[in-house]
Amino acid sequence: MKPWIALGAFFAAAILWMALDRKVPRKAFVPYSAYNTSGEGLSLAFEYLRASTLARPIERAYLDPRGVVFRIAPDSDVPPGLRKPTSKG
Repeated sequence: MKPWIALGAFFAAAILWMALDRKVPRKAFVPYSAYNTSGEGLSLAFEYLRASTLARPIERAYLDPRGVVFRIAPDSDVPPGLRKPTSKG
């Protein structure tokens, strides 16, 4: 058997396995992802709002002036430079 046939069969089996496994959409994406279908994901809101995701960082993306951007994540997931300043006192 040629190695290319074995390699192709391996990748075909892996892709088929991932496509049919129901856990993949829940476990493959981080919490608060628009593609995560678990209770921590936002896939239901993403579909309900007929939203789209940004392909590049918001600082460099062209956004519609009438558009709305939702940043949904706990503060621990937000990079330090983008966190809201907190007032102590």
